Amino acid sequence: MKNAMKKLMPLLLVGCMGMTTLASCTSNRDGDDGTKSILKIGVFNGGLGYRWTELVAQEFEEKYANVSFEEGKTGVKVRINPQKTAFTVSAIQSAIMQNHDAEDIYYTTYHANVDYAREGYSMNITDWMQEKVYTADGELADMTYDAAEKKYILNDGAEAPTMSLADKMLAGTKESFYLGANKLDFNKDGNSDIKEGYYAIPFEDEMSGFVYDHDLFKEKGWLDYDGIDGLPDNMEDFFHLLDRISGAGMIPFTFSTGVSEYMRGLMDAFIGQYEGADAAALNYTYNGQYTFPAGTFDSTTVATESITINQDGTQTVTITPANAWMLAYQPSKELYVEFMRRLFDTRYYDPDCYQASYSYTVAQQEFVWSMLGRAGQPRIAMLYEGEWWENEARSYFNTTGGYGNRDFRYFPLPYIEGQKDENVRSLANFSRGSDLIVNAKTNKAELCRLWLQFAHSESALETFTLETGATRMYDYDLDSSQLSTLTKFAQNCYNIKKSSSSDVTVFYSKIYTDQHPFYDNTPMGGFGSEVLSTTTGEFNKISWTNQHLGYLFFANAGQPGATKLSAAQYIEDMYEYYSKENWTRAYNEWVAWQN
Repeated sequence: MKNAMKKLMPLLLVGCMGMTTLASCTSNRDGDDGTKSILKIGVFNGGLGYRWTELVAQEFEEKYANVSFEEGKTGVKVRINPQKTAFTVSAIQSAIMQNHDAEDIYYTTYHANVDYAREGYSMNITDWMQEKVYTADGELADMTYDAAEKKYILNDGAEAPTMSLADKMLAGTKESFYLGANKLDFNKDGNSDIKEGYYAIPFEDEMSGFVYDHDLFKEKGWLDYDGIDGLPDNMEDFFHLLDRISGAGMIPFTFSTGVSEYMRGLMDAFIGQYEGADAAALNYTYNGQYTFPAGTFDSTTVATESITINQDGTQTVTITPANAWMLAYQPSKELYVEFMRRLFDTRYYDPDCYQASYSYTVAQQEFVWSMLGRAGQPRIAMLYEGEWWENEARSYFNTTGGYGNRDFRYFPLPYIEGQKDENVRSLANFSRGSDLIVNAKTNKAELCRLWLQFAHSESALETFTLETGATRMYDYDLDSSQLSTLTKFAQNCYNIKKSSSSDVTVFYSKIYTDQHPFYDNTPMGGFGSEVLSTTTGEFNKISWTNQHLGYLFFANAGQPGATKLSAAQYIEDMYEYYSKENWTRAYNEWVAWQN
């Protein structure tokens, strides 16, 4: 029944409107009459919604209906607070710090692990994570809870538990979310500043990429290539397909400029596919060896940076935070720039993307409704989005056959000439910082423990997927009858991530706890968009801060009044931007700040 995720390599969106506090929007299931203990759970109310939480909460309440957690009270009431914009990092921190209107548990869409642990916002839950409470089928063992002793008691004749919650985490995730002493040595004195362990666990786990209308592709005969499902299997065929779609009077793809960060996953997948997981990971770990092509660096740099020249002329260097500027010269970087420049051709995307009102929901709507041909709207073949998009766009399907009746699938990246492993075809993970934390100041710690263990049982995880169509970073599986109830798109996503026969690698650009602390201040891989000096705020002459490369090329695509920025000019500026001088200045400032 258990299948590990195939090729998983280490390397969220309709809220309650008009609400101003974290506790102002709660589930209509409150029913608090003062006779039950209250467990408050905050859930990021994004594309996946929060109904799955309500379904799990109903079963949790039933399981502990006759247990007294507080004197004079019996049972528990789970109070769900679904929020979107109100659940920012600063708002959650403020609520916990002031111990006012704070939830006991937060399902966030943010990276919370190290920072929350450091500041004392999140609880160390290591003991809960390592307690054996599940049997081999992933379900909670048949146990009775002893409230007085605060422990489970195995029922007579029941199968003994053999797995913990940590055991159920997918390979790589279990290790990366555990904060060891090296990750918690904030003052760099060689000792952990707080107790090591788990301070957060993963929540969302969605892919991002081009979603294509499989029905349309099949109807038009566009699935006649050599790749997965008849898709193009190399870059030339990929652009040949875009030309065929455009030549048919249709729009190859659309996306929202308001959430252009969604496309950061395209960079992750491209670099990961070309370089391989370990070499791509250097861009945030700053720790390991990389071999550059022959002639990459001149003799002066070879000498000063202690670069080893191999027999074939290639150049090997040990990457550290001090010299990570050299990673700008990974061959994948130039290739990615050239790919993105070519992709953002005015023939290939919806010109309406330039409208300020073209939000992600509008992009979803246009993609779904384009088959109706209203007001001369051309058909749109693909949408760049996250795995949650179909669930988020449910209402738009009412006029196009109904939700779940159309066949959408992810379009993996084709082969990139020169990539390390010629067999890899990839997608990216988007939810790189989506953590679940327990409020360090909660007075309901025992209820929090029981909830976490209950909500990560096999059946509870299945409920999440059956309701949202998405999966989480834990070892669980749907059977064939359950899988058949998912939409075709959700089935496609599930099979990519879970099936042992999947030909698609999902690249995680980073598990945040694996990154070097300097990465927060000076991330490599932003192509001029993210490298900051802690003193000046930006390096050199480039002011592309917070603009994704795709959006930059989109904004300079050649529309009237726009100046088309060439790939060659961008690459030249990239090397100037990621110079040794700029990088060294930022690194020295960071080291001084640490001390």
